Amino acid sequence: MMIEGGASPWWFGPAKFATTLATAIAGLPGGIFAPSLATGAGFGNILTWLFPGQSVSAIVVLGMVAYFTGVVRAPLTAVFILTDTTAARGLMLPLMATALIADRASALVCREKLYNGLAKSFMGKGETATS
Repeated sequence: MMIEGGASPWWFGPAKFATTLATAIAGLPGGIFAPSLATGAGFGNILTWLFPGQSVSAIVVLGMVAYFTGVVRAPLTAVFILTDTTAARGLMLPLMATALIADRASALVCREKLYNGLAKSFMGKGETATS
């Protein structure tokens, strides 16, 4: 709904973030993909006021790619998934720029990429995850 320019409550992004965080802390399986995209859409929707006159849909999609990239630290994957999912091919350069900025910002918070960290529990001793 937000991608198509529909209204949503301002609290959707923060609420989705809080519920995803609570699920992760509790150790419950809640996934990474869909909650990250929903949270990013919510935060993108909140930020639309910073860009008056710009497409709400584009800002929401940029919020989605930024948040998802920040969580998983896989900018190319995020751009390809969002481009395929939303058919926002005209946003390819802004999506890539946003994803790269989000990746660098996320690296300041946590150096290890999410999937590399998760893979360590499945790998034997002596093996390392590649970047």
